Amino acid sequence: MLTRIWGENKRFILIVGGSFAIFLFLNSFAGGCIQRADGPKGLIAQAGQREREVRVLHKELKDRYWEEKSRLEGYGKEETALRTDLEVPPEGEVANIDEAAPIAQFNRAIDKVWGEATQTANRAALALPEKLGPEDFGISRDDGKREYERHYAYLAVIRRALRTLVESGMTEIGRPEPVDAEVIPVVQGNDSVKCLYVGVVFKVAGPYEAFLRTLKSVQGAKDFLQVRIEDLSQKSANEERILKGELQFLSFRLAEGAELEKADEGKGKKPARKPGRRKVK
Repeated sequence: MLTRIWGENKRFILIVGGSFAIFLFLNSFAGGCIQRADGPKGLIAQAGQREREVRVLHKELKDRYWEEKSRLEGYGKEETALRTDLEVPPEGEVANIDEAAPIAQFNRAIDKVWGEATQTANRAALALPEKLGPEDFGISRDDGKREYERHYAYLAVIRRALRTLVESGMTEIGRPEPVDAEVIPVVQGNDSVKCLYVGVVFKVAGPYEAFLRTLKSVQGAKDFLQVRIEDLSQKSANEERILKGELQFLSFRLAEGAELEKADEGKGKKPARKPGRRKVK
């Protein structure tokens, strides 16, 4: 009989049996999913825990963001203040270089520097060195704005150094000699920011106190120059407290980006008349 029933209803039994098997599988799968979703260690509980962890992390990151942003802004302000105090500002002519007659404008700037120093030197009965000319700065007729910015940077050091030497009580001041500019990395292995040194050497003589005053007077904020003593000795056996030596005055500034490229272009530029400036030591 079973054989007859199977033979007559085989297709129907297979369809119903297959559907029932699928139902049992889906029911078992859904039950397992519900069991995994519910409970203290279920998916819903885990999702809630992850949500709470994300909220905590988001709050920490948000708090740290504003904290770091405030710290970076503080560092930026401190750097700006230090650079304002320590970097020699550009000469006034740099903001408005006369491209039609830059050499004539530079000559007038030299005259102004020596004129101001002469007024102070005359009161001290001190003879100033011979005035420099454009050739001493390595100026050529095809120099553009970038080159003149470098020339004026040297003139700024000379102006500051001349005033300092006169006011400090030196008895002899030799002709200033520009030295090759040097570009030095600020952080080893990082070339994104470099320090540009522009220097001038003076041969001088004067009492010991004059050298001390010279070193001290250029250390003030917004009037800073670095001074290196290249040579120092007693001028003569009869003048124990009178010294002679060579002082190198240097200004520095941080250069980055386009300004760094400009500084690298000017590094090692030679004067037209001399075989070469000294190098910064």
